[in-house]
Amino acid sequence: MGKVTGDAGTGYLRLDDLEVVRVEVEWRPLKGRLPSGASGVSHIVDKYVDRLGAKAKKAGHTLHVERNVRFLEDGALPDKDIETFTWDADYRAINLAWQCKTCNRIGLVRVFSKLNEDVSDAARRLMRSLRDHAEEGKQVWAVYGLICNIPEDFRLEEQFLRSGHIRLSFKRRKKEELHVERIGPASLILKEAERLQGWFEPFFKKALKDYVCVYTDGDIRGHRGFRVEGSPRSLLWRILKPTLSRMRRSVYLKGCVWVCKESNRIFVVRAVSKDRNSTVAEAVAAEVVCHNNE
Repeated sequence: MGKVTGDAGTGYLRLDDLEVVRVEVEWRPLKGRLPSGASGVSHIVDKYVDRLGAKAKKAGHTLHVERNVRFLEDGALPDKDIETFTWDADYRAINLAWQCKTCNRIGLVRVFSKLNEDVSDAARRLMRSLRDHAEEGKQVWAVYGLICNIPEDFRLEEQFLRSGHIRLSFKRRKKEELHVERIGPASLILKEAERLQGWFEPFFKKALKDYVCVYTDGDIRGHRGFRVEGSPRSLLWRILKPTLSRMRRSVYLKGCVWVCKESNRIFVVRAVSKDRNSTVAEAVAAEVVCHNNE
């Protein structure tokens, strides 16, 4: 499937198919001074092409680079200075380098193809969708069909990427945890469980063991689901069965769980906080994109 490292500030993303790397994206804040007369974008491309040429020469490949290709329409990314360019060697790459006028972040998108393939339309759709900073206090996170809007003060702590299970885990000031998950295929998973709750409890047994949970069936984003609220077990129970997580403090669990028939996936949003009245899970669940055309 690929690889994800870093966070919203600085990071790297790679998407693979069964044969080759298909997409790479890297981003970071612009630091230091640029050479006189150089923009952040041209400086990125100059350095990248120099490194690429050296690698191609060492590997014995002929490299052809075309700079400043008109690939996106004017205004496609209005808050960014961009340069699109292509290169061909043993395979082909369509590239977008950018510098954001809002957050001053710089980055590079590379879409790869075999020499006999045309991936131009897919590359355009991907590049037009580029977002590198929060808008209206929320940061969009999207990977392998999981799309969610997260409050910008939550930091990505961990990602779990498997073909049937994707999880993004966030923290806010070490006081709150937030987990957004996409699991499936739902039709296969729920064959073995009489109800959605009957699957949820054993699947999340480890995450639930510190709580006394109450479940409320209901509609979530127009789908069948339930809400879960967990209160910390008694202090005596935590003393008799101590672990670091049980002894550290009393925290509360809130969650939303639902089945999306259109995507055939189960979605789970869990928030852990000292605030027993936290609405983070509910707010995030309300903006998860669980199927196309939402």
